[in-house]
Amino acid sequence: YRLWWHIPPLFNPDNFFNSMIAIDDIAALVSSILASKSDSSELFTVGCSDPIKIRDIINELARLYQRPTQLEVVESFTSSSIISNRKAMSKYNYKPMSVLEIIHQYLPSESLDARV
Repeated sequence: YRLWWHIPPLFNPDNFFNSMIAIDDIAALVSSILASKSDSSELFTVGCSDPIKIRDIINELARLYQRPTQLEVVESFTSSSIISNRKAMSKYNYKPMSVLEIIHQYLPSESLDARV
């Protein structure tokens, strides 16, 4: 979302976020499920570990891209929802990366100059 004529609004910057997952984590989880030979279908949720505030994610991205952070915070009274990994962790030994680990893996600082 890159607009040069205004700063995009940011709702609830102090809410926590973990709604992302690394492809390696998905592959490891699928392998673990297949190896378990579970004969029943089941539902569970997965996301990354160590949720952090949205504001902290934006600040980290600004630091990595070496860009100033300009936030137009819009007050909102909705709360965020954190994805629970509890069932996948206990049953399938799921060990997801953290939000910051994913950011650093997929946006390595040495290649950011080429992406901007």
